[in-house]
Amino acid sequence: MSRTTTTQAVTITQEIQSFLEMPNISISCMVGVGAENADGIFEFTVPQNLHHFLIEKDLYTSFKTAHPAGYVKDDLWEYIDIILAGASSTAPSKYATWDANTKTWQDPANIVDLTKADTIIDINTLAGDKITSKYPIYRQINIARTTEAEAMYVWIDSVRAAAQAAKTEIGAATSIADIRAAEAAFNVALEAL
Repeated sequence: MSRTTTTQAVTITQEIQSFLEMPNISISCMVGVGAENADGIFEFTVPQNLHHFLIEKDLYTSFKTAHPAGYVKDDLWEYIDIILAGASSTAPSKYATWDANTKTWQDPANIVDLTKADTIIDINTLAGDKITSKYPIYRQINIARTTEAEAMYVWIDSVRAAAQAAKTEIGAATSIADIRAAEAAFNVALEAL
C-alpha cells in the first residue's frame, strides 16, 4: 500500500563546475551543488556525483545563435533549464527555434515558403546530379553530333521536364504535405529515367 508524506522543500545552490565546447557540435556541462564560504567563493559539496548536461544538435545551434559574440558560463543556465524541462535537443523541423517563454520549439509563420524554397533547391540538385552522373559535363560538351547526341538531349530534357513539373507543383502547394508529395512524385519519376 502506498503512503503520502509531506517533506519540507529544500533549497540547493548549484554551480557549473566545468563546461567543454566541441565547436559546431555541442557544449558539455557538469553541474554540482554546494555553498558559498565566508569569503563568498562557491565550494562544491564533496563527495557528490555531478550532473551532466549536453547542449547539442538544434539546441546547440539555438544557443550559438543567441550568443554570436561569445558567452560566459552563466549563459548556459537557460539551456540547462530547457533540458531539465524535458526539451528535446532536436527541433521538429530545420526551421524551428526554441522559444524560451513557452519552453517549446516554434516553427516560423513562413515555414511553408521556407520549405518550398529548400525543396526546389533540392530538386535542382537531384536533377543536376542525375544528368551529370549519366552524361558528365565533358561528355555533354564533346559529344559528336550523332544519334547518340540526340538521345542524350532527349533524355536530359526529360529530366529537366520532370524537375520543372515538380517545381511548378511545389510553387502551388499550400502545405508541407503537398510539398512532400510533389517531391516524392519527382523522386519516382527520376528513378524511372
